[in-house]
Amino acid sequence: RVGRDPQRKLGWDDRLIGTMRVALSQGIEPWRYAVGAAAALETMDPAAGADTSAETLLGPIWREASPEKRERKSVLDLVEVGRRRLRRWQVSGFQDLEY
Repeated sequence: RVGRDPQRKLGWDDRLIGTMRVALSQGIEPWRYAVGAAAALETMDPAAGADTSAETLLGPIWREASPEKRERKSVLDLVEVGRRRLRRWQVSGFQDLEY
């Protein structure tokens, strides 16, 4: 389901990012949601590659929300971690995600 309308799911107040923000506000690191956000970014722009930052991809989606800088950075950092985990998972042949 992440593949359907990923831009909506990656909106600042929507499914993936919104849930990550709630978790972060409670002191929980939602790393599985970060991997989900990374997967959504992949489906949104598979040609973007690892060299394109999450900020470049998500910035236009979040423009209207005007998120506060510190919270935005926290979420972007977590999405970047999710992207690295997703790549490692792909390289591993999709082994167990538990670390």
